[in-house]
Amino acid sequence: NDIKTYHLFYLKSRSSNDELLKMWGEELTCEQDVWSVFVNYLTGQPNKNGVKVKRIPWDDDEIVAETSLIADKLACVNKFGVLTINSQPRVNCMPSTDPVVGWGAPNGYIYQKAYLEFFTSKENVDVLRDILLKYPFVNYHIINHSGKANYTNCDELQPNAVTWGVFPGKEVVQPTVVDPESFMTWKDE
Repeated sequence: NDIKTYHLFYLKSRSSNDELLKMWGEELTCEQDVWSVFVNYLTGQPNKNGVKVKRIPWDDDEIVAETSLIADKLACVNKFGVLTINSQPRVNCMPSTDPVVGWGAPNGYIYQKAYLEFFTSKENVDVLRDILLKYPFVNYHIINHSGKANYTNCDELQPNAVTWGVFPGKEVVQPTVVDPESFMTWKDE
């Protein structure tokens, strides 16, 4: 229950260990203490000690503008133990010059599939798998740390583009793909 014994606590951060302890809490007494760190990070609300959570172990920055588009929805699921670690909002034909989701050359258009990567309990996974059966157009890949539980409705070898841009006179650009083979490696991190 001591956060100082967790290996990610000692990753290099721009914040001192004392600052991180103030943000994340000096002692974790229950799962909800962890959930609160995620919720406070997403909402920008101070924690129970009045300290704003500006960093999480794998992201040394405050949330970006793109995440703020869905931060309220992310905070809601985090309150129930679905601990989001990577996400992006759905984007349909936004100009490439958009200050929040734009990228690339001018006069292009940006598209994104909504994407969510998270940690959760086996109990939540069991419920989620039942629910996902009702939504065949929602792609998913669920894996546990050992790799023994590995569920997907996607081609297990084919990457899935989740961000792409269309620009005049150019091929479609796909800067973000979800690669099932890489996903098997990431589970260990």
